[in-house]
Amino acid sequence: VVSTQSTGVVFRSINMTAHRVFFVLLVLAGLVEVSLSCQVSSLDVVASGVPANLTQDAYTSYQVLKHFQSLEDIPFASDVNTTFSCVDARLDSPVFGTPGGDFAELVVALKTYFDMKNITPSATVIRRVFLKFMTEVATPQRPFYYHTDFTRMNYFFADLKNFSIKATIFPERTPSQSEVWLREYVKPKYQGCGHIRLMMEHPQFYGLPDAFIPQTLLRQYLQFYWTSSVSEKPKIEFSVKLGTLSGKSVAVVKNVGPGCLGHSPKVITNNRGSSLFVFHAAAVANFREKVLAPLIHSYDSSINQAEFVTRFNALFDVQLGATLSPSSPGLPPANAVRVFTLEVSTSGQPDVPSEPQKCTSVPSSLKKKVPSRSRKASPKKASPKKKAQ
Repeated sequence: VVSTQSTGVVFRSINMTAHRVFFVLLVLAGLVEVSLSCQVSSLDVVASGVPANLTQDAYTSYQVLKHFQSLEDIPFASDVNTTFSCVDARLDSPVFGTPGGDFAELVVALKTYFDMKNITPSATVIRRVFLKFMTEVATPQRPFYYHTDFTRMNYFFADLKNFSIKATIFPERTPSQSEVWLREYVKPKYQGCGHIRLMMEHPQFYGLPDAFIPQTLLRQYLQFYWTSSVSEKPKIEFSVKLGTLSGKSVAVVKNVGPGCLGHSPKVITNNRGSSLFVFHAAAVANFREKVLAPLIHSYDSSINQAEFVTRFNALFDVQLGATLSPSSPGLPPANAVRVFTLEVSTSGQPDVPSEPQKCTSVPSSLKKKVPSRSRKASPKKASPKKKAQ
């Protein structure tokens, strides 16, 4: 059913009445167990923005809806206890997305803190705040996320030859000539995350005086990765992406309830040949308010948490605007596709609030007979273990 609202065109899925009646009959027959897990009731795709430099293959509302209808299942997870990956459109496992992932979130948190204290950014504070995050927030189940891609990594390996270093995989322990690795790897040209690369290349567009904060944070990240114990290593998610970045739309995902509040649906961004940039704006806002602000306040009790969140969001909006700008700096193709809001109506409650909740499946009543298509080989998410020494 297609309806028009003041915010744009909305594709609403068929209601869940028949599905619920059938489920109740199964329960009464004793064929299934009753579970109060999160369930998707409907999906609404609302047009939010169209760039001036729109690409010809950019998705329409219907194509975005088809992407979500084609998912086998939609797992739900806690907004405050889940890793934030990048909005990268090359992920073939369900994730929460925000530009630059956890790494970029912490960059904004650090800049906000330095501004509120009116002090010059320092490596000491960056190290302490990062280690506090790794101690109090990151866990093996909720690792700290940073990514690059194979193309940029190979550029880096090739350039290491200029320093008589031969590398084919990224080292898991501190390498010889580590000072060279730490000095060279943090350069913008080696960053496979476009949001982070542009942040370093054009700091003035990202509300930063220079690249000191992201580059210093990246050095701390690498040192933790190299020196962490066996039990601490899983707290780091060092992801290296395969393939080109080819998202056809930006989808802003939001759980509008009434069920599973405080939880959001994790999304596969690259599914059966369909590729989207997925941004969990509401979930990351919840994370900032309930995790990042208290973390910074715990580090420095003089920080007002409400003011911190307000300043944080203002700076983030500047950075998001720079990445989606149709002119410089701008990150193609994300800055040349339509933006939609995906409103996910839900019922039920999570079985265990802090753990991902798996919808039994995307109910057939939500799958409006989307034409089947052959599954294309999805790019694998590479582990650093397969990369450098």
